[in-house]
Parts: sequence; structure tokens; C-alpha cells
Amino acid sequence: MKAQLYNKKVIAFLIFLFPYLFGGYFHLNEYFPLIHEVFEFNDKLYFLVIDKNGIYIFEKFENKVSTYCFKKEEAGKEIVSYRLPELEVNIDSLKKLVEIKNVFSGGYSLYFNLEKKCFENISKSKFKSEKRKKEYEFIIKDTLKIKLEKGGEREDTFIIFTPSKKEKFPLPPLSLFSFKRLVPEHLKFHLKYENKGEREFGRYSVFLYEAKDLYLIGNKIWFLIDFYTGEGYEGAGGIGYFDYKRKKIGIARIPELNDYGIFTSFITDKNIWIVPVIHYEYHDKFADYLIEFNTTTYRYRVYTPENSLFKSFEIVKISKINKDLICFFTGTEVILLNLKTYEWEKYSLYL
Repeated sequence: MKAQLYNKKVIAFLIFLFPYLFGGYFHLNEYFPLIHEVFEFNDKLYFLVIDKNGIYIFEKFENKVSTYCFKKEEAGKEIVSYRLPELEVNIDSLKKLVEIKNVFSGGYSLYFNLEKKCFENISKSKFKSEKRKKEYEFIIKDTLKIKLEKGGEREDTFIIFTPSKKEKFPLPPLSLFSFKRLVPEHLKFHLKYENKGEREFGRYSVFLYEAKDLYLIGNKIWFLIDFYTGEGYEGAGGIGYFDYKRKKIGIARIPELNDYGIFTSFITDKNIWIVPVIHYEYHDKFADYLIEFNTTTYRYRVYTPENSLFKSFEIVKISKINKDLICFFTGTEVILLNLKTYEWEKYSLYL
């Protein structure tokens, strides 16, 4: 189904509050505002924005936008953070509270009361810390556990644990022949500018990749292929699965992913949303598109500026707003997609 464009009008969130809009997500400085979180409560959309002056919450209901602000002087540098990994946002619908917590602040949090529409003083966290699930481990049942063992300088390995034995299934290695078949232009570039022959290039290159972002769907553990390009390391991208019942590893190669690793991904039902990126030595280069891959049919869609509302595909995070709505974050913009109608909607800090 072709994606349709919806509501192209951009809502500018009080642009006069943010006079220093320039650059992209990876060029943030102390003046740069950032849309950090989007959530829904009582049929209203809320946007959490961080800026040099403090923390803002914008409440959107129909065509009306209300603004609530907590100044940096009140919040303190422990809460106002400009890096996504440092700031954690939790929403408790029953308590009608939003917790804004810097994970390095010693457990202190700032709260926004959704009922009273006001910020509350910084205090020790009122939310119980949830036990984090082990990233590379799946408990299928009491007698069956599957774990991905990271290989470092070797291929990652899936391990099946049962009461009677332990079985290992390493990911298939990537050869020079496979590399040449999957990314021929990439190889030609190296041979031309490094003035090497194929054999010499193969001898001094390390073809290595890793499994990233694991998703359990039915009898298969799906994963994305990630790799580093530089300092003699090379790879080729794709989407893989480990079928633990048949004890088989499969890798789907699609042209739009062959040259790319993965920055982030997200699963909705049986579809995996993929943000492709090349990891160079000093920077990441994003692809000019987003990929949606169906794990049942093995078919995929590619979203470009022509069939979506993205101006930039530097998507740093994908999250779910409700069962029908997902949100893509690019720093100063968020793009919402309705999974039922495949209609897009964009909210931005600038016009």
C-alpha cells in the first residue's frame, strides 16, 4: 500500500523561544532545542522539548497548543541534558505523572503533573525501577533458553540451552567473494583509490559483521546486520533470522541495505522499521531513506522524501505512541505514522 501524505502543515512550537535553530541532530550545542519525547494522555498529544533555557512540555488538543516550562535555573544541570542516552522519560497514567530523569543524576527526577498541568519539585524517583531484560537472551520456556554470544573479532553465535545439552550456531562468515557480489561498487572504489588488486585487498581486509536489535517472532529470532567500515574492516548489510526449531540461520539481502549497517530499528507487529547507516571511522552517514521489512512475506518498502514527510532520515529514535501510531525522531522534528491508514503527520520546531 502506497503511503499517503497527510497534514503537510507544520506546527511551529513557539519559535521565538528557540532562536538558535541550525545544523542537525549531531551538531547539537548548548543553544540547540531537541524534541526528546512524544506521548499521549486522555486523547491529547504531548511533546517534551529540551532547550538551553530549560524543559518545555507542549500539549496539543485538536488545533490548540498549550505550553508549560521549567527553567534551567530551577531544574539544575543534573536534569537538563542534551544527550538522548542520559535522559529517561517515564509516564505513569494512573498517577498522572511524567518523570524526567537524568540517569547520571543519582536518582533525582523532575515531574510533570498531567492533571494539574504543572511541574513538581525535583525529588528522588517515585517510579519503581524495572528489571531490564537481557538484550541477547530469550527464555522460550522453562527448559529452553536461547542466547546470542557476541563474537568480538569473530562471528556472533546463537546458543540453544536445554537441560541435556548446549548447541552453538555461529553466523555464516562473509567472504571476499560474497562482498564482491553484494557491494561491487564499494569494492571497485577501494581497488581504484588504494591501488590494490582484489587478492591483496582481501588479504588485508577483515570482513566482519554483528547481529543487532533482536526480535522474537514465532519460532524465529530476527536480527539486523551491523558492521564498521574503516581501518581495514568491511561488511555487507542485511536482515537475518535464527529459526530455533529448525536450527537454521538465514539472511535476506536487499539492495538498499547491502552497503549499510543499522543505526536503529523498531518492530510493529511483524514489520521491522530500519534506519540504515554507514559507520565510518569518525562519523555516521545515514541513507536517504527508511525501510519497512515484513518478516512474514519478506517484502519491503522504501520511504523517501517523495512518499513520506521526511526532510532528513537522520532518525535517532523510533517509539510507539499507541497501538496505531508510531513516532520517528530526528532531533528538531518528529514524524508520526498511522499504521492503519499509513498517513503521515509532521511536527517541527521550525517552519
